[in-house]
Amino acid sequence: SPMPTDARQVMDSLQSMRLEVSTTHCNAALASMKKSGQWQRLLHLLQDMQMTGVQPDAVSFNAAIDSCEKNSRWQVSCSGLRRMREVKVMPTTITINTAISIFRRAQRWQMAVSAMLAMPERSLQPDIISHNSAMSSCERCCSWQHAVLVLARVHDLQLEPTKITHNTAISASDKGGHWLLAVSLLEEMSSSRSPSDDLSFNSALSAMTRPGSGGGWALALVGLKCMLALALAADQISYGATAMV
Repeated sequence: SPMPTDARQVMDSLQSMRLEVSTTHCNAALASMKKSGQWQRLLHLLQDMQMTGVQPDAVSFNAAIDSCEKNSRWQVSCSGLRRMREVKVMPTTITINTAISIFRRAQRWQMAVSAMLAMPERSLQPDIISHNSAMSSCERCCSWQHAVLVLARVHDLQLEPTKITHNTAISASDKGGHWLLAVSLLEEMSSSRSPSDDLSFNSALSAMTRPGSGGGWALALVGLKCMLALALAADQISYGATAMV
């Protein structure tokens, strides 16, 4: 049968089937609403759970917070995080990763990094998603030094960097005008499980040709040739970067 679309209907349907309304039942309904993008109905159901004595758990709150974040309602997601603290539901790694993503959208890189660094205090271990999101937050706000520090933590914790990790760090290096670091990261990618792509090279080429960076056209042309040798699709950005020198 189709999933009821109203929060009250969910409760009524479970009761009509003489089922005890449990957190597990409600979480299944929350997951369905999240999947279909019904973030408002999802919030209503979460509220109804508390009103009818059904205790939401971390899974319940994670569904609500993540659904709002995915639908660009980061302010509402923050309210969910606050409510989670109020009812003393312990956050999970997923909760904190979503919070970091919320801060990234809100361009609050300091809060994103702080949330990641505070995870061990909650007996949670930051994973590569935590670091990627925090690094992206720094890169978006042009705080390239902090993006590089987050990358250093990835290595210190012996996490496996992804293509997103490297590309974000290269882009941060470009914005900071540090072409040597960008080239070093590009080289690191060649020996990793996440080979470079056109985005990696475009950011590195941009760093090499940025005025005052100390790079130059000869270096940029070498990078472009490497890109073509790897059968990566050089685009207007690639050629534009070399033409600017």
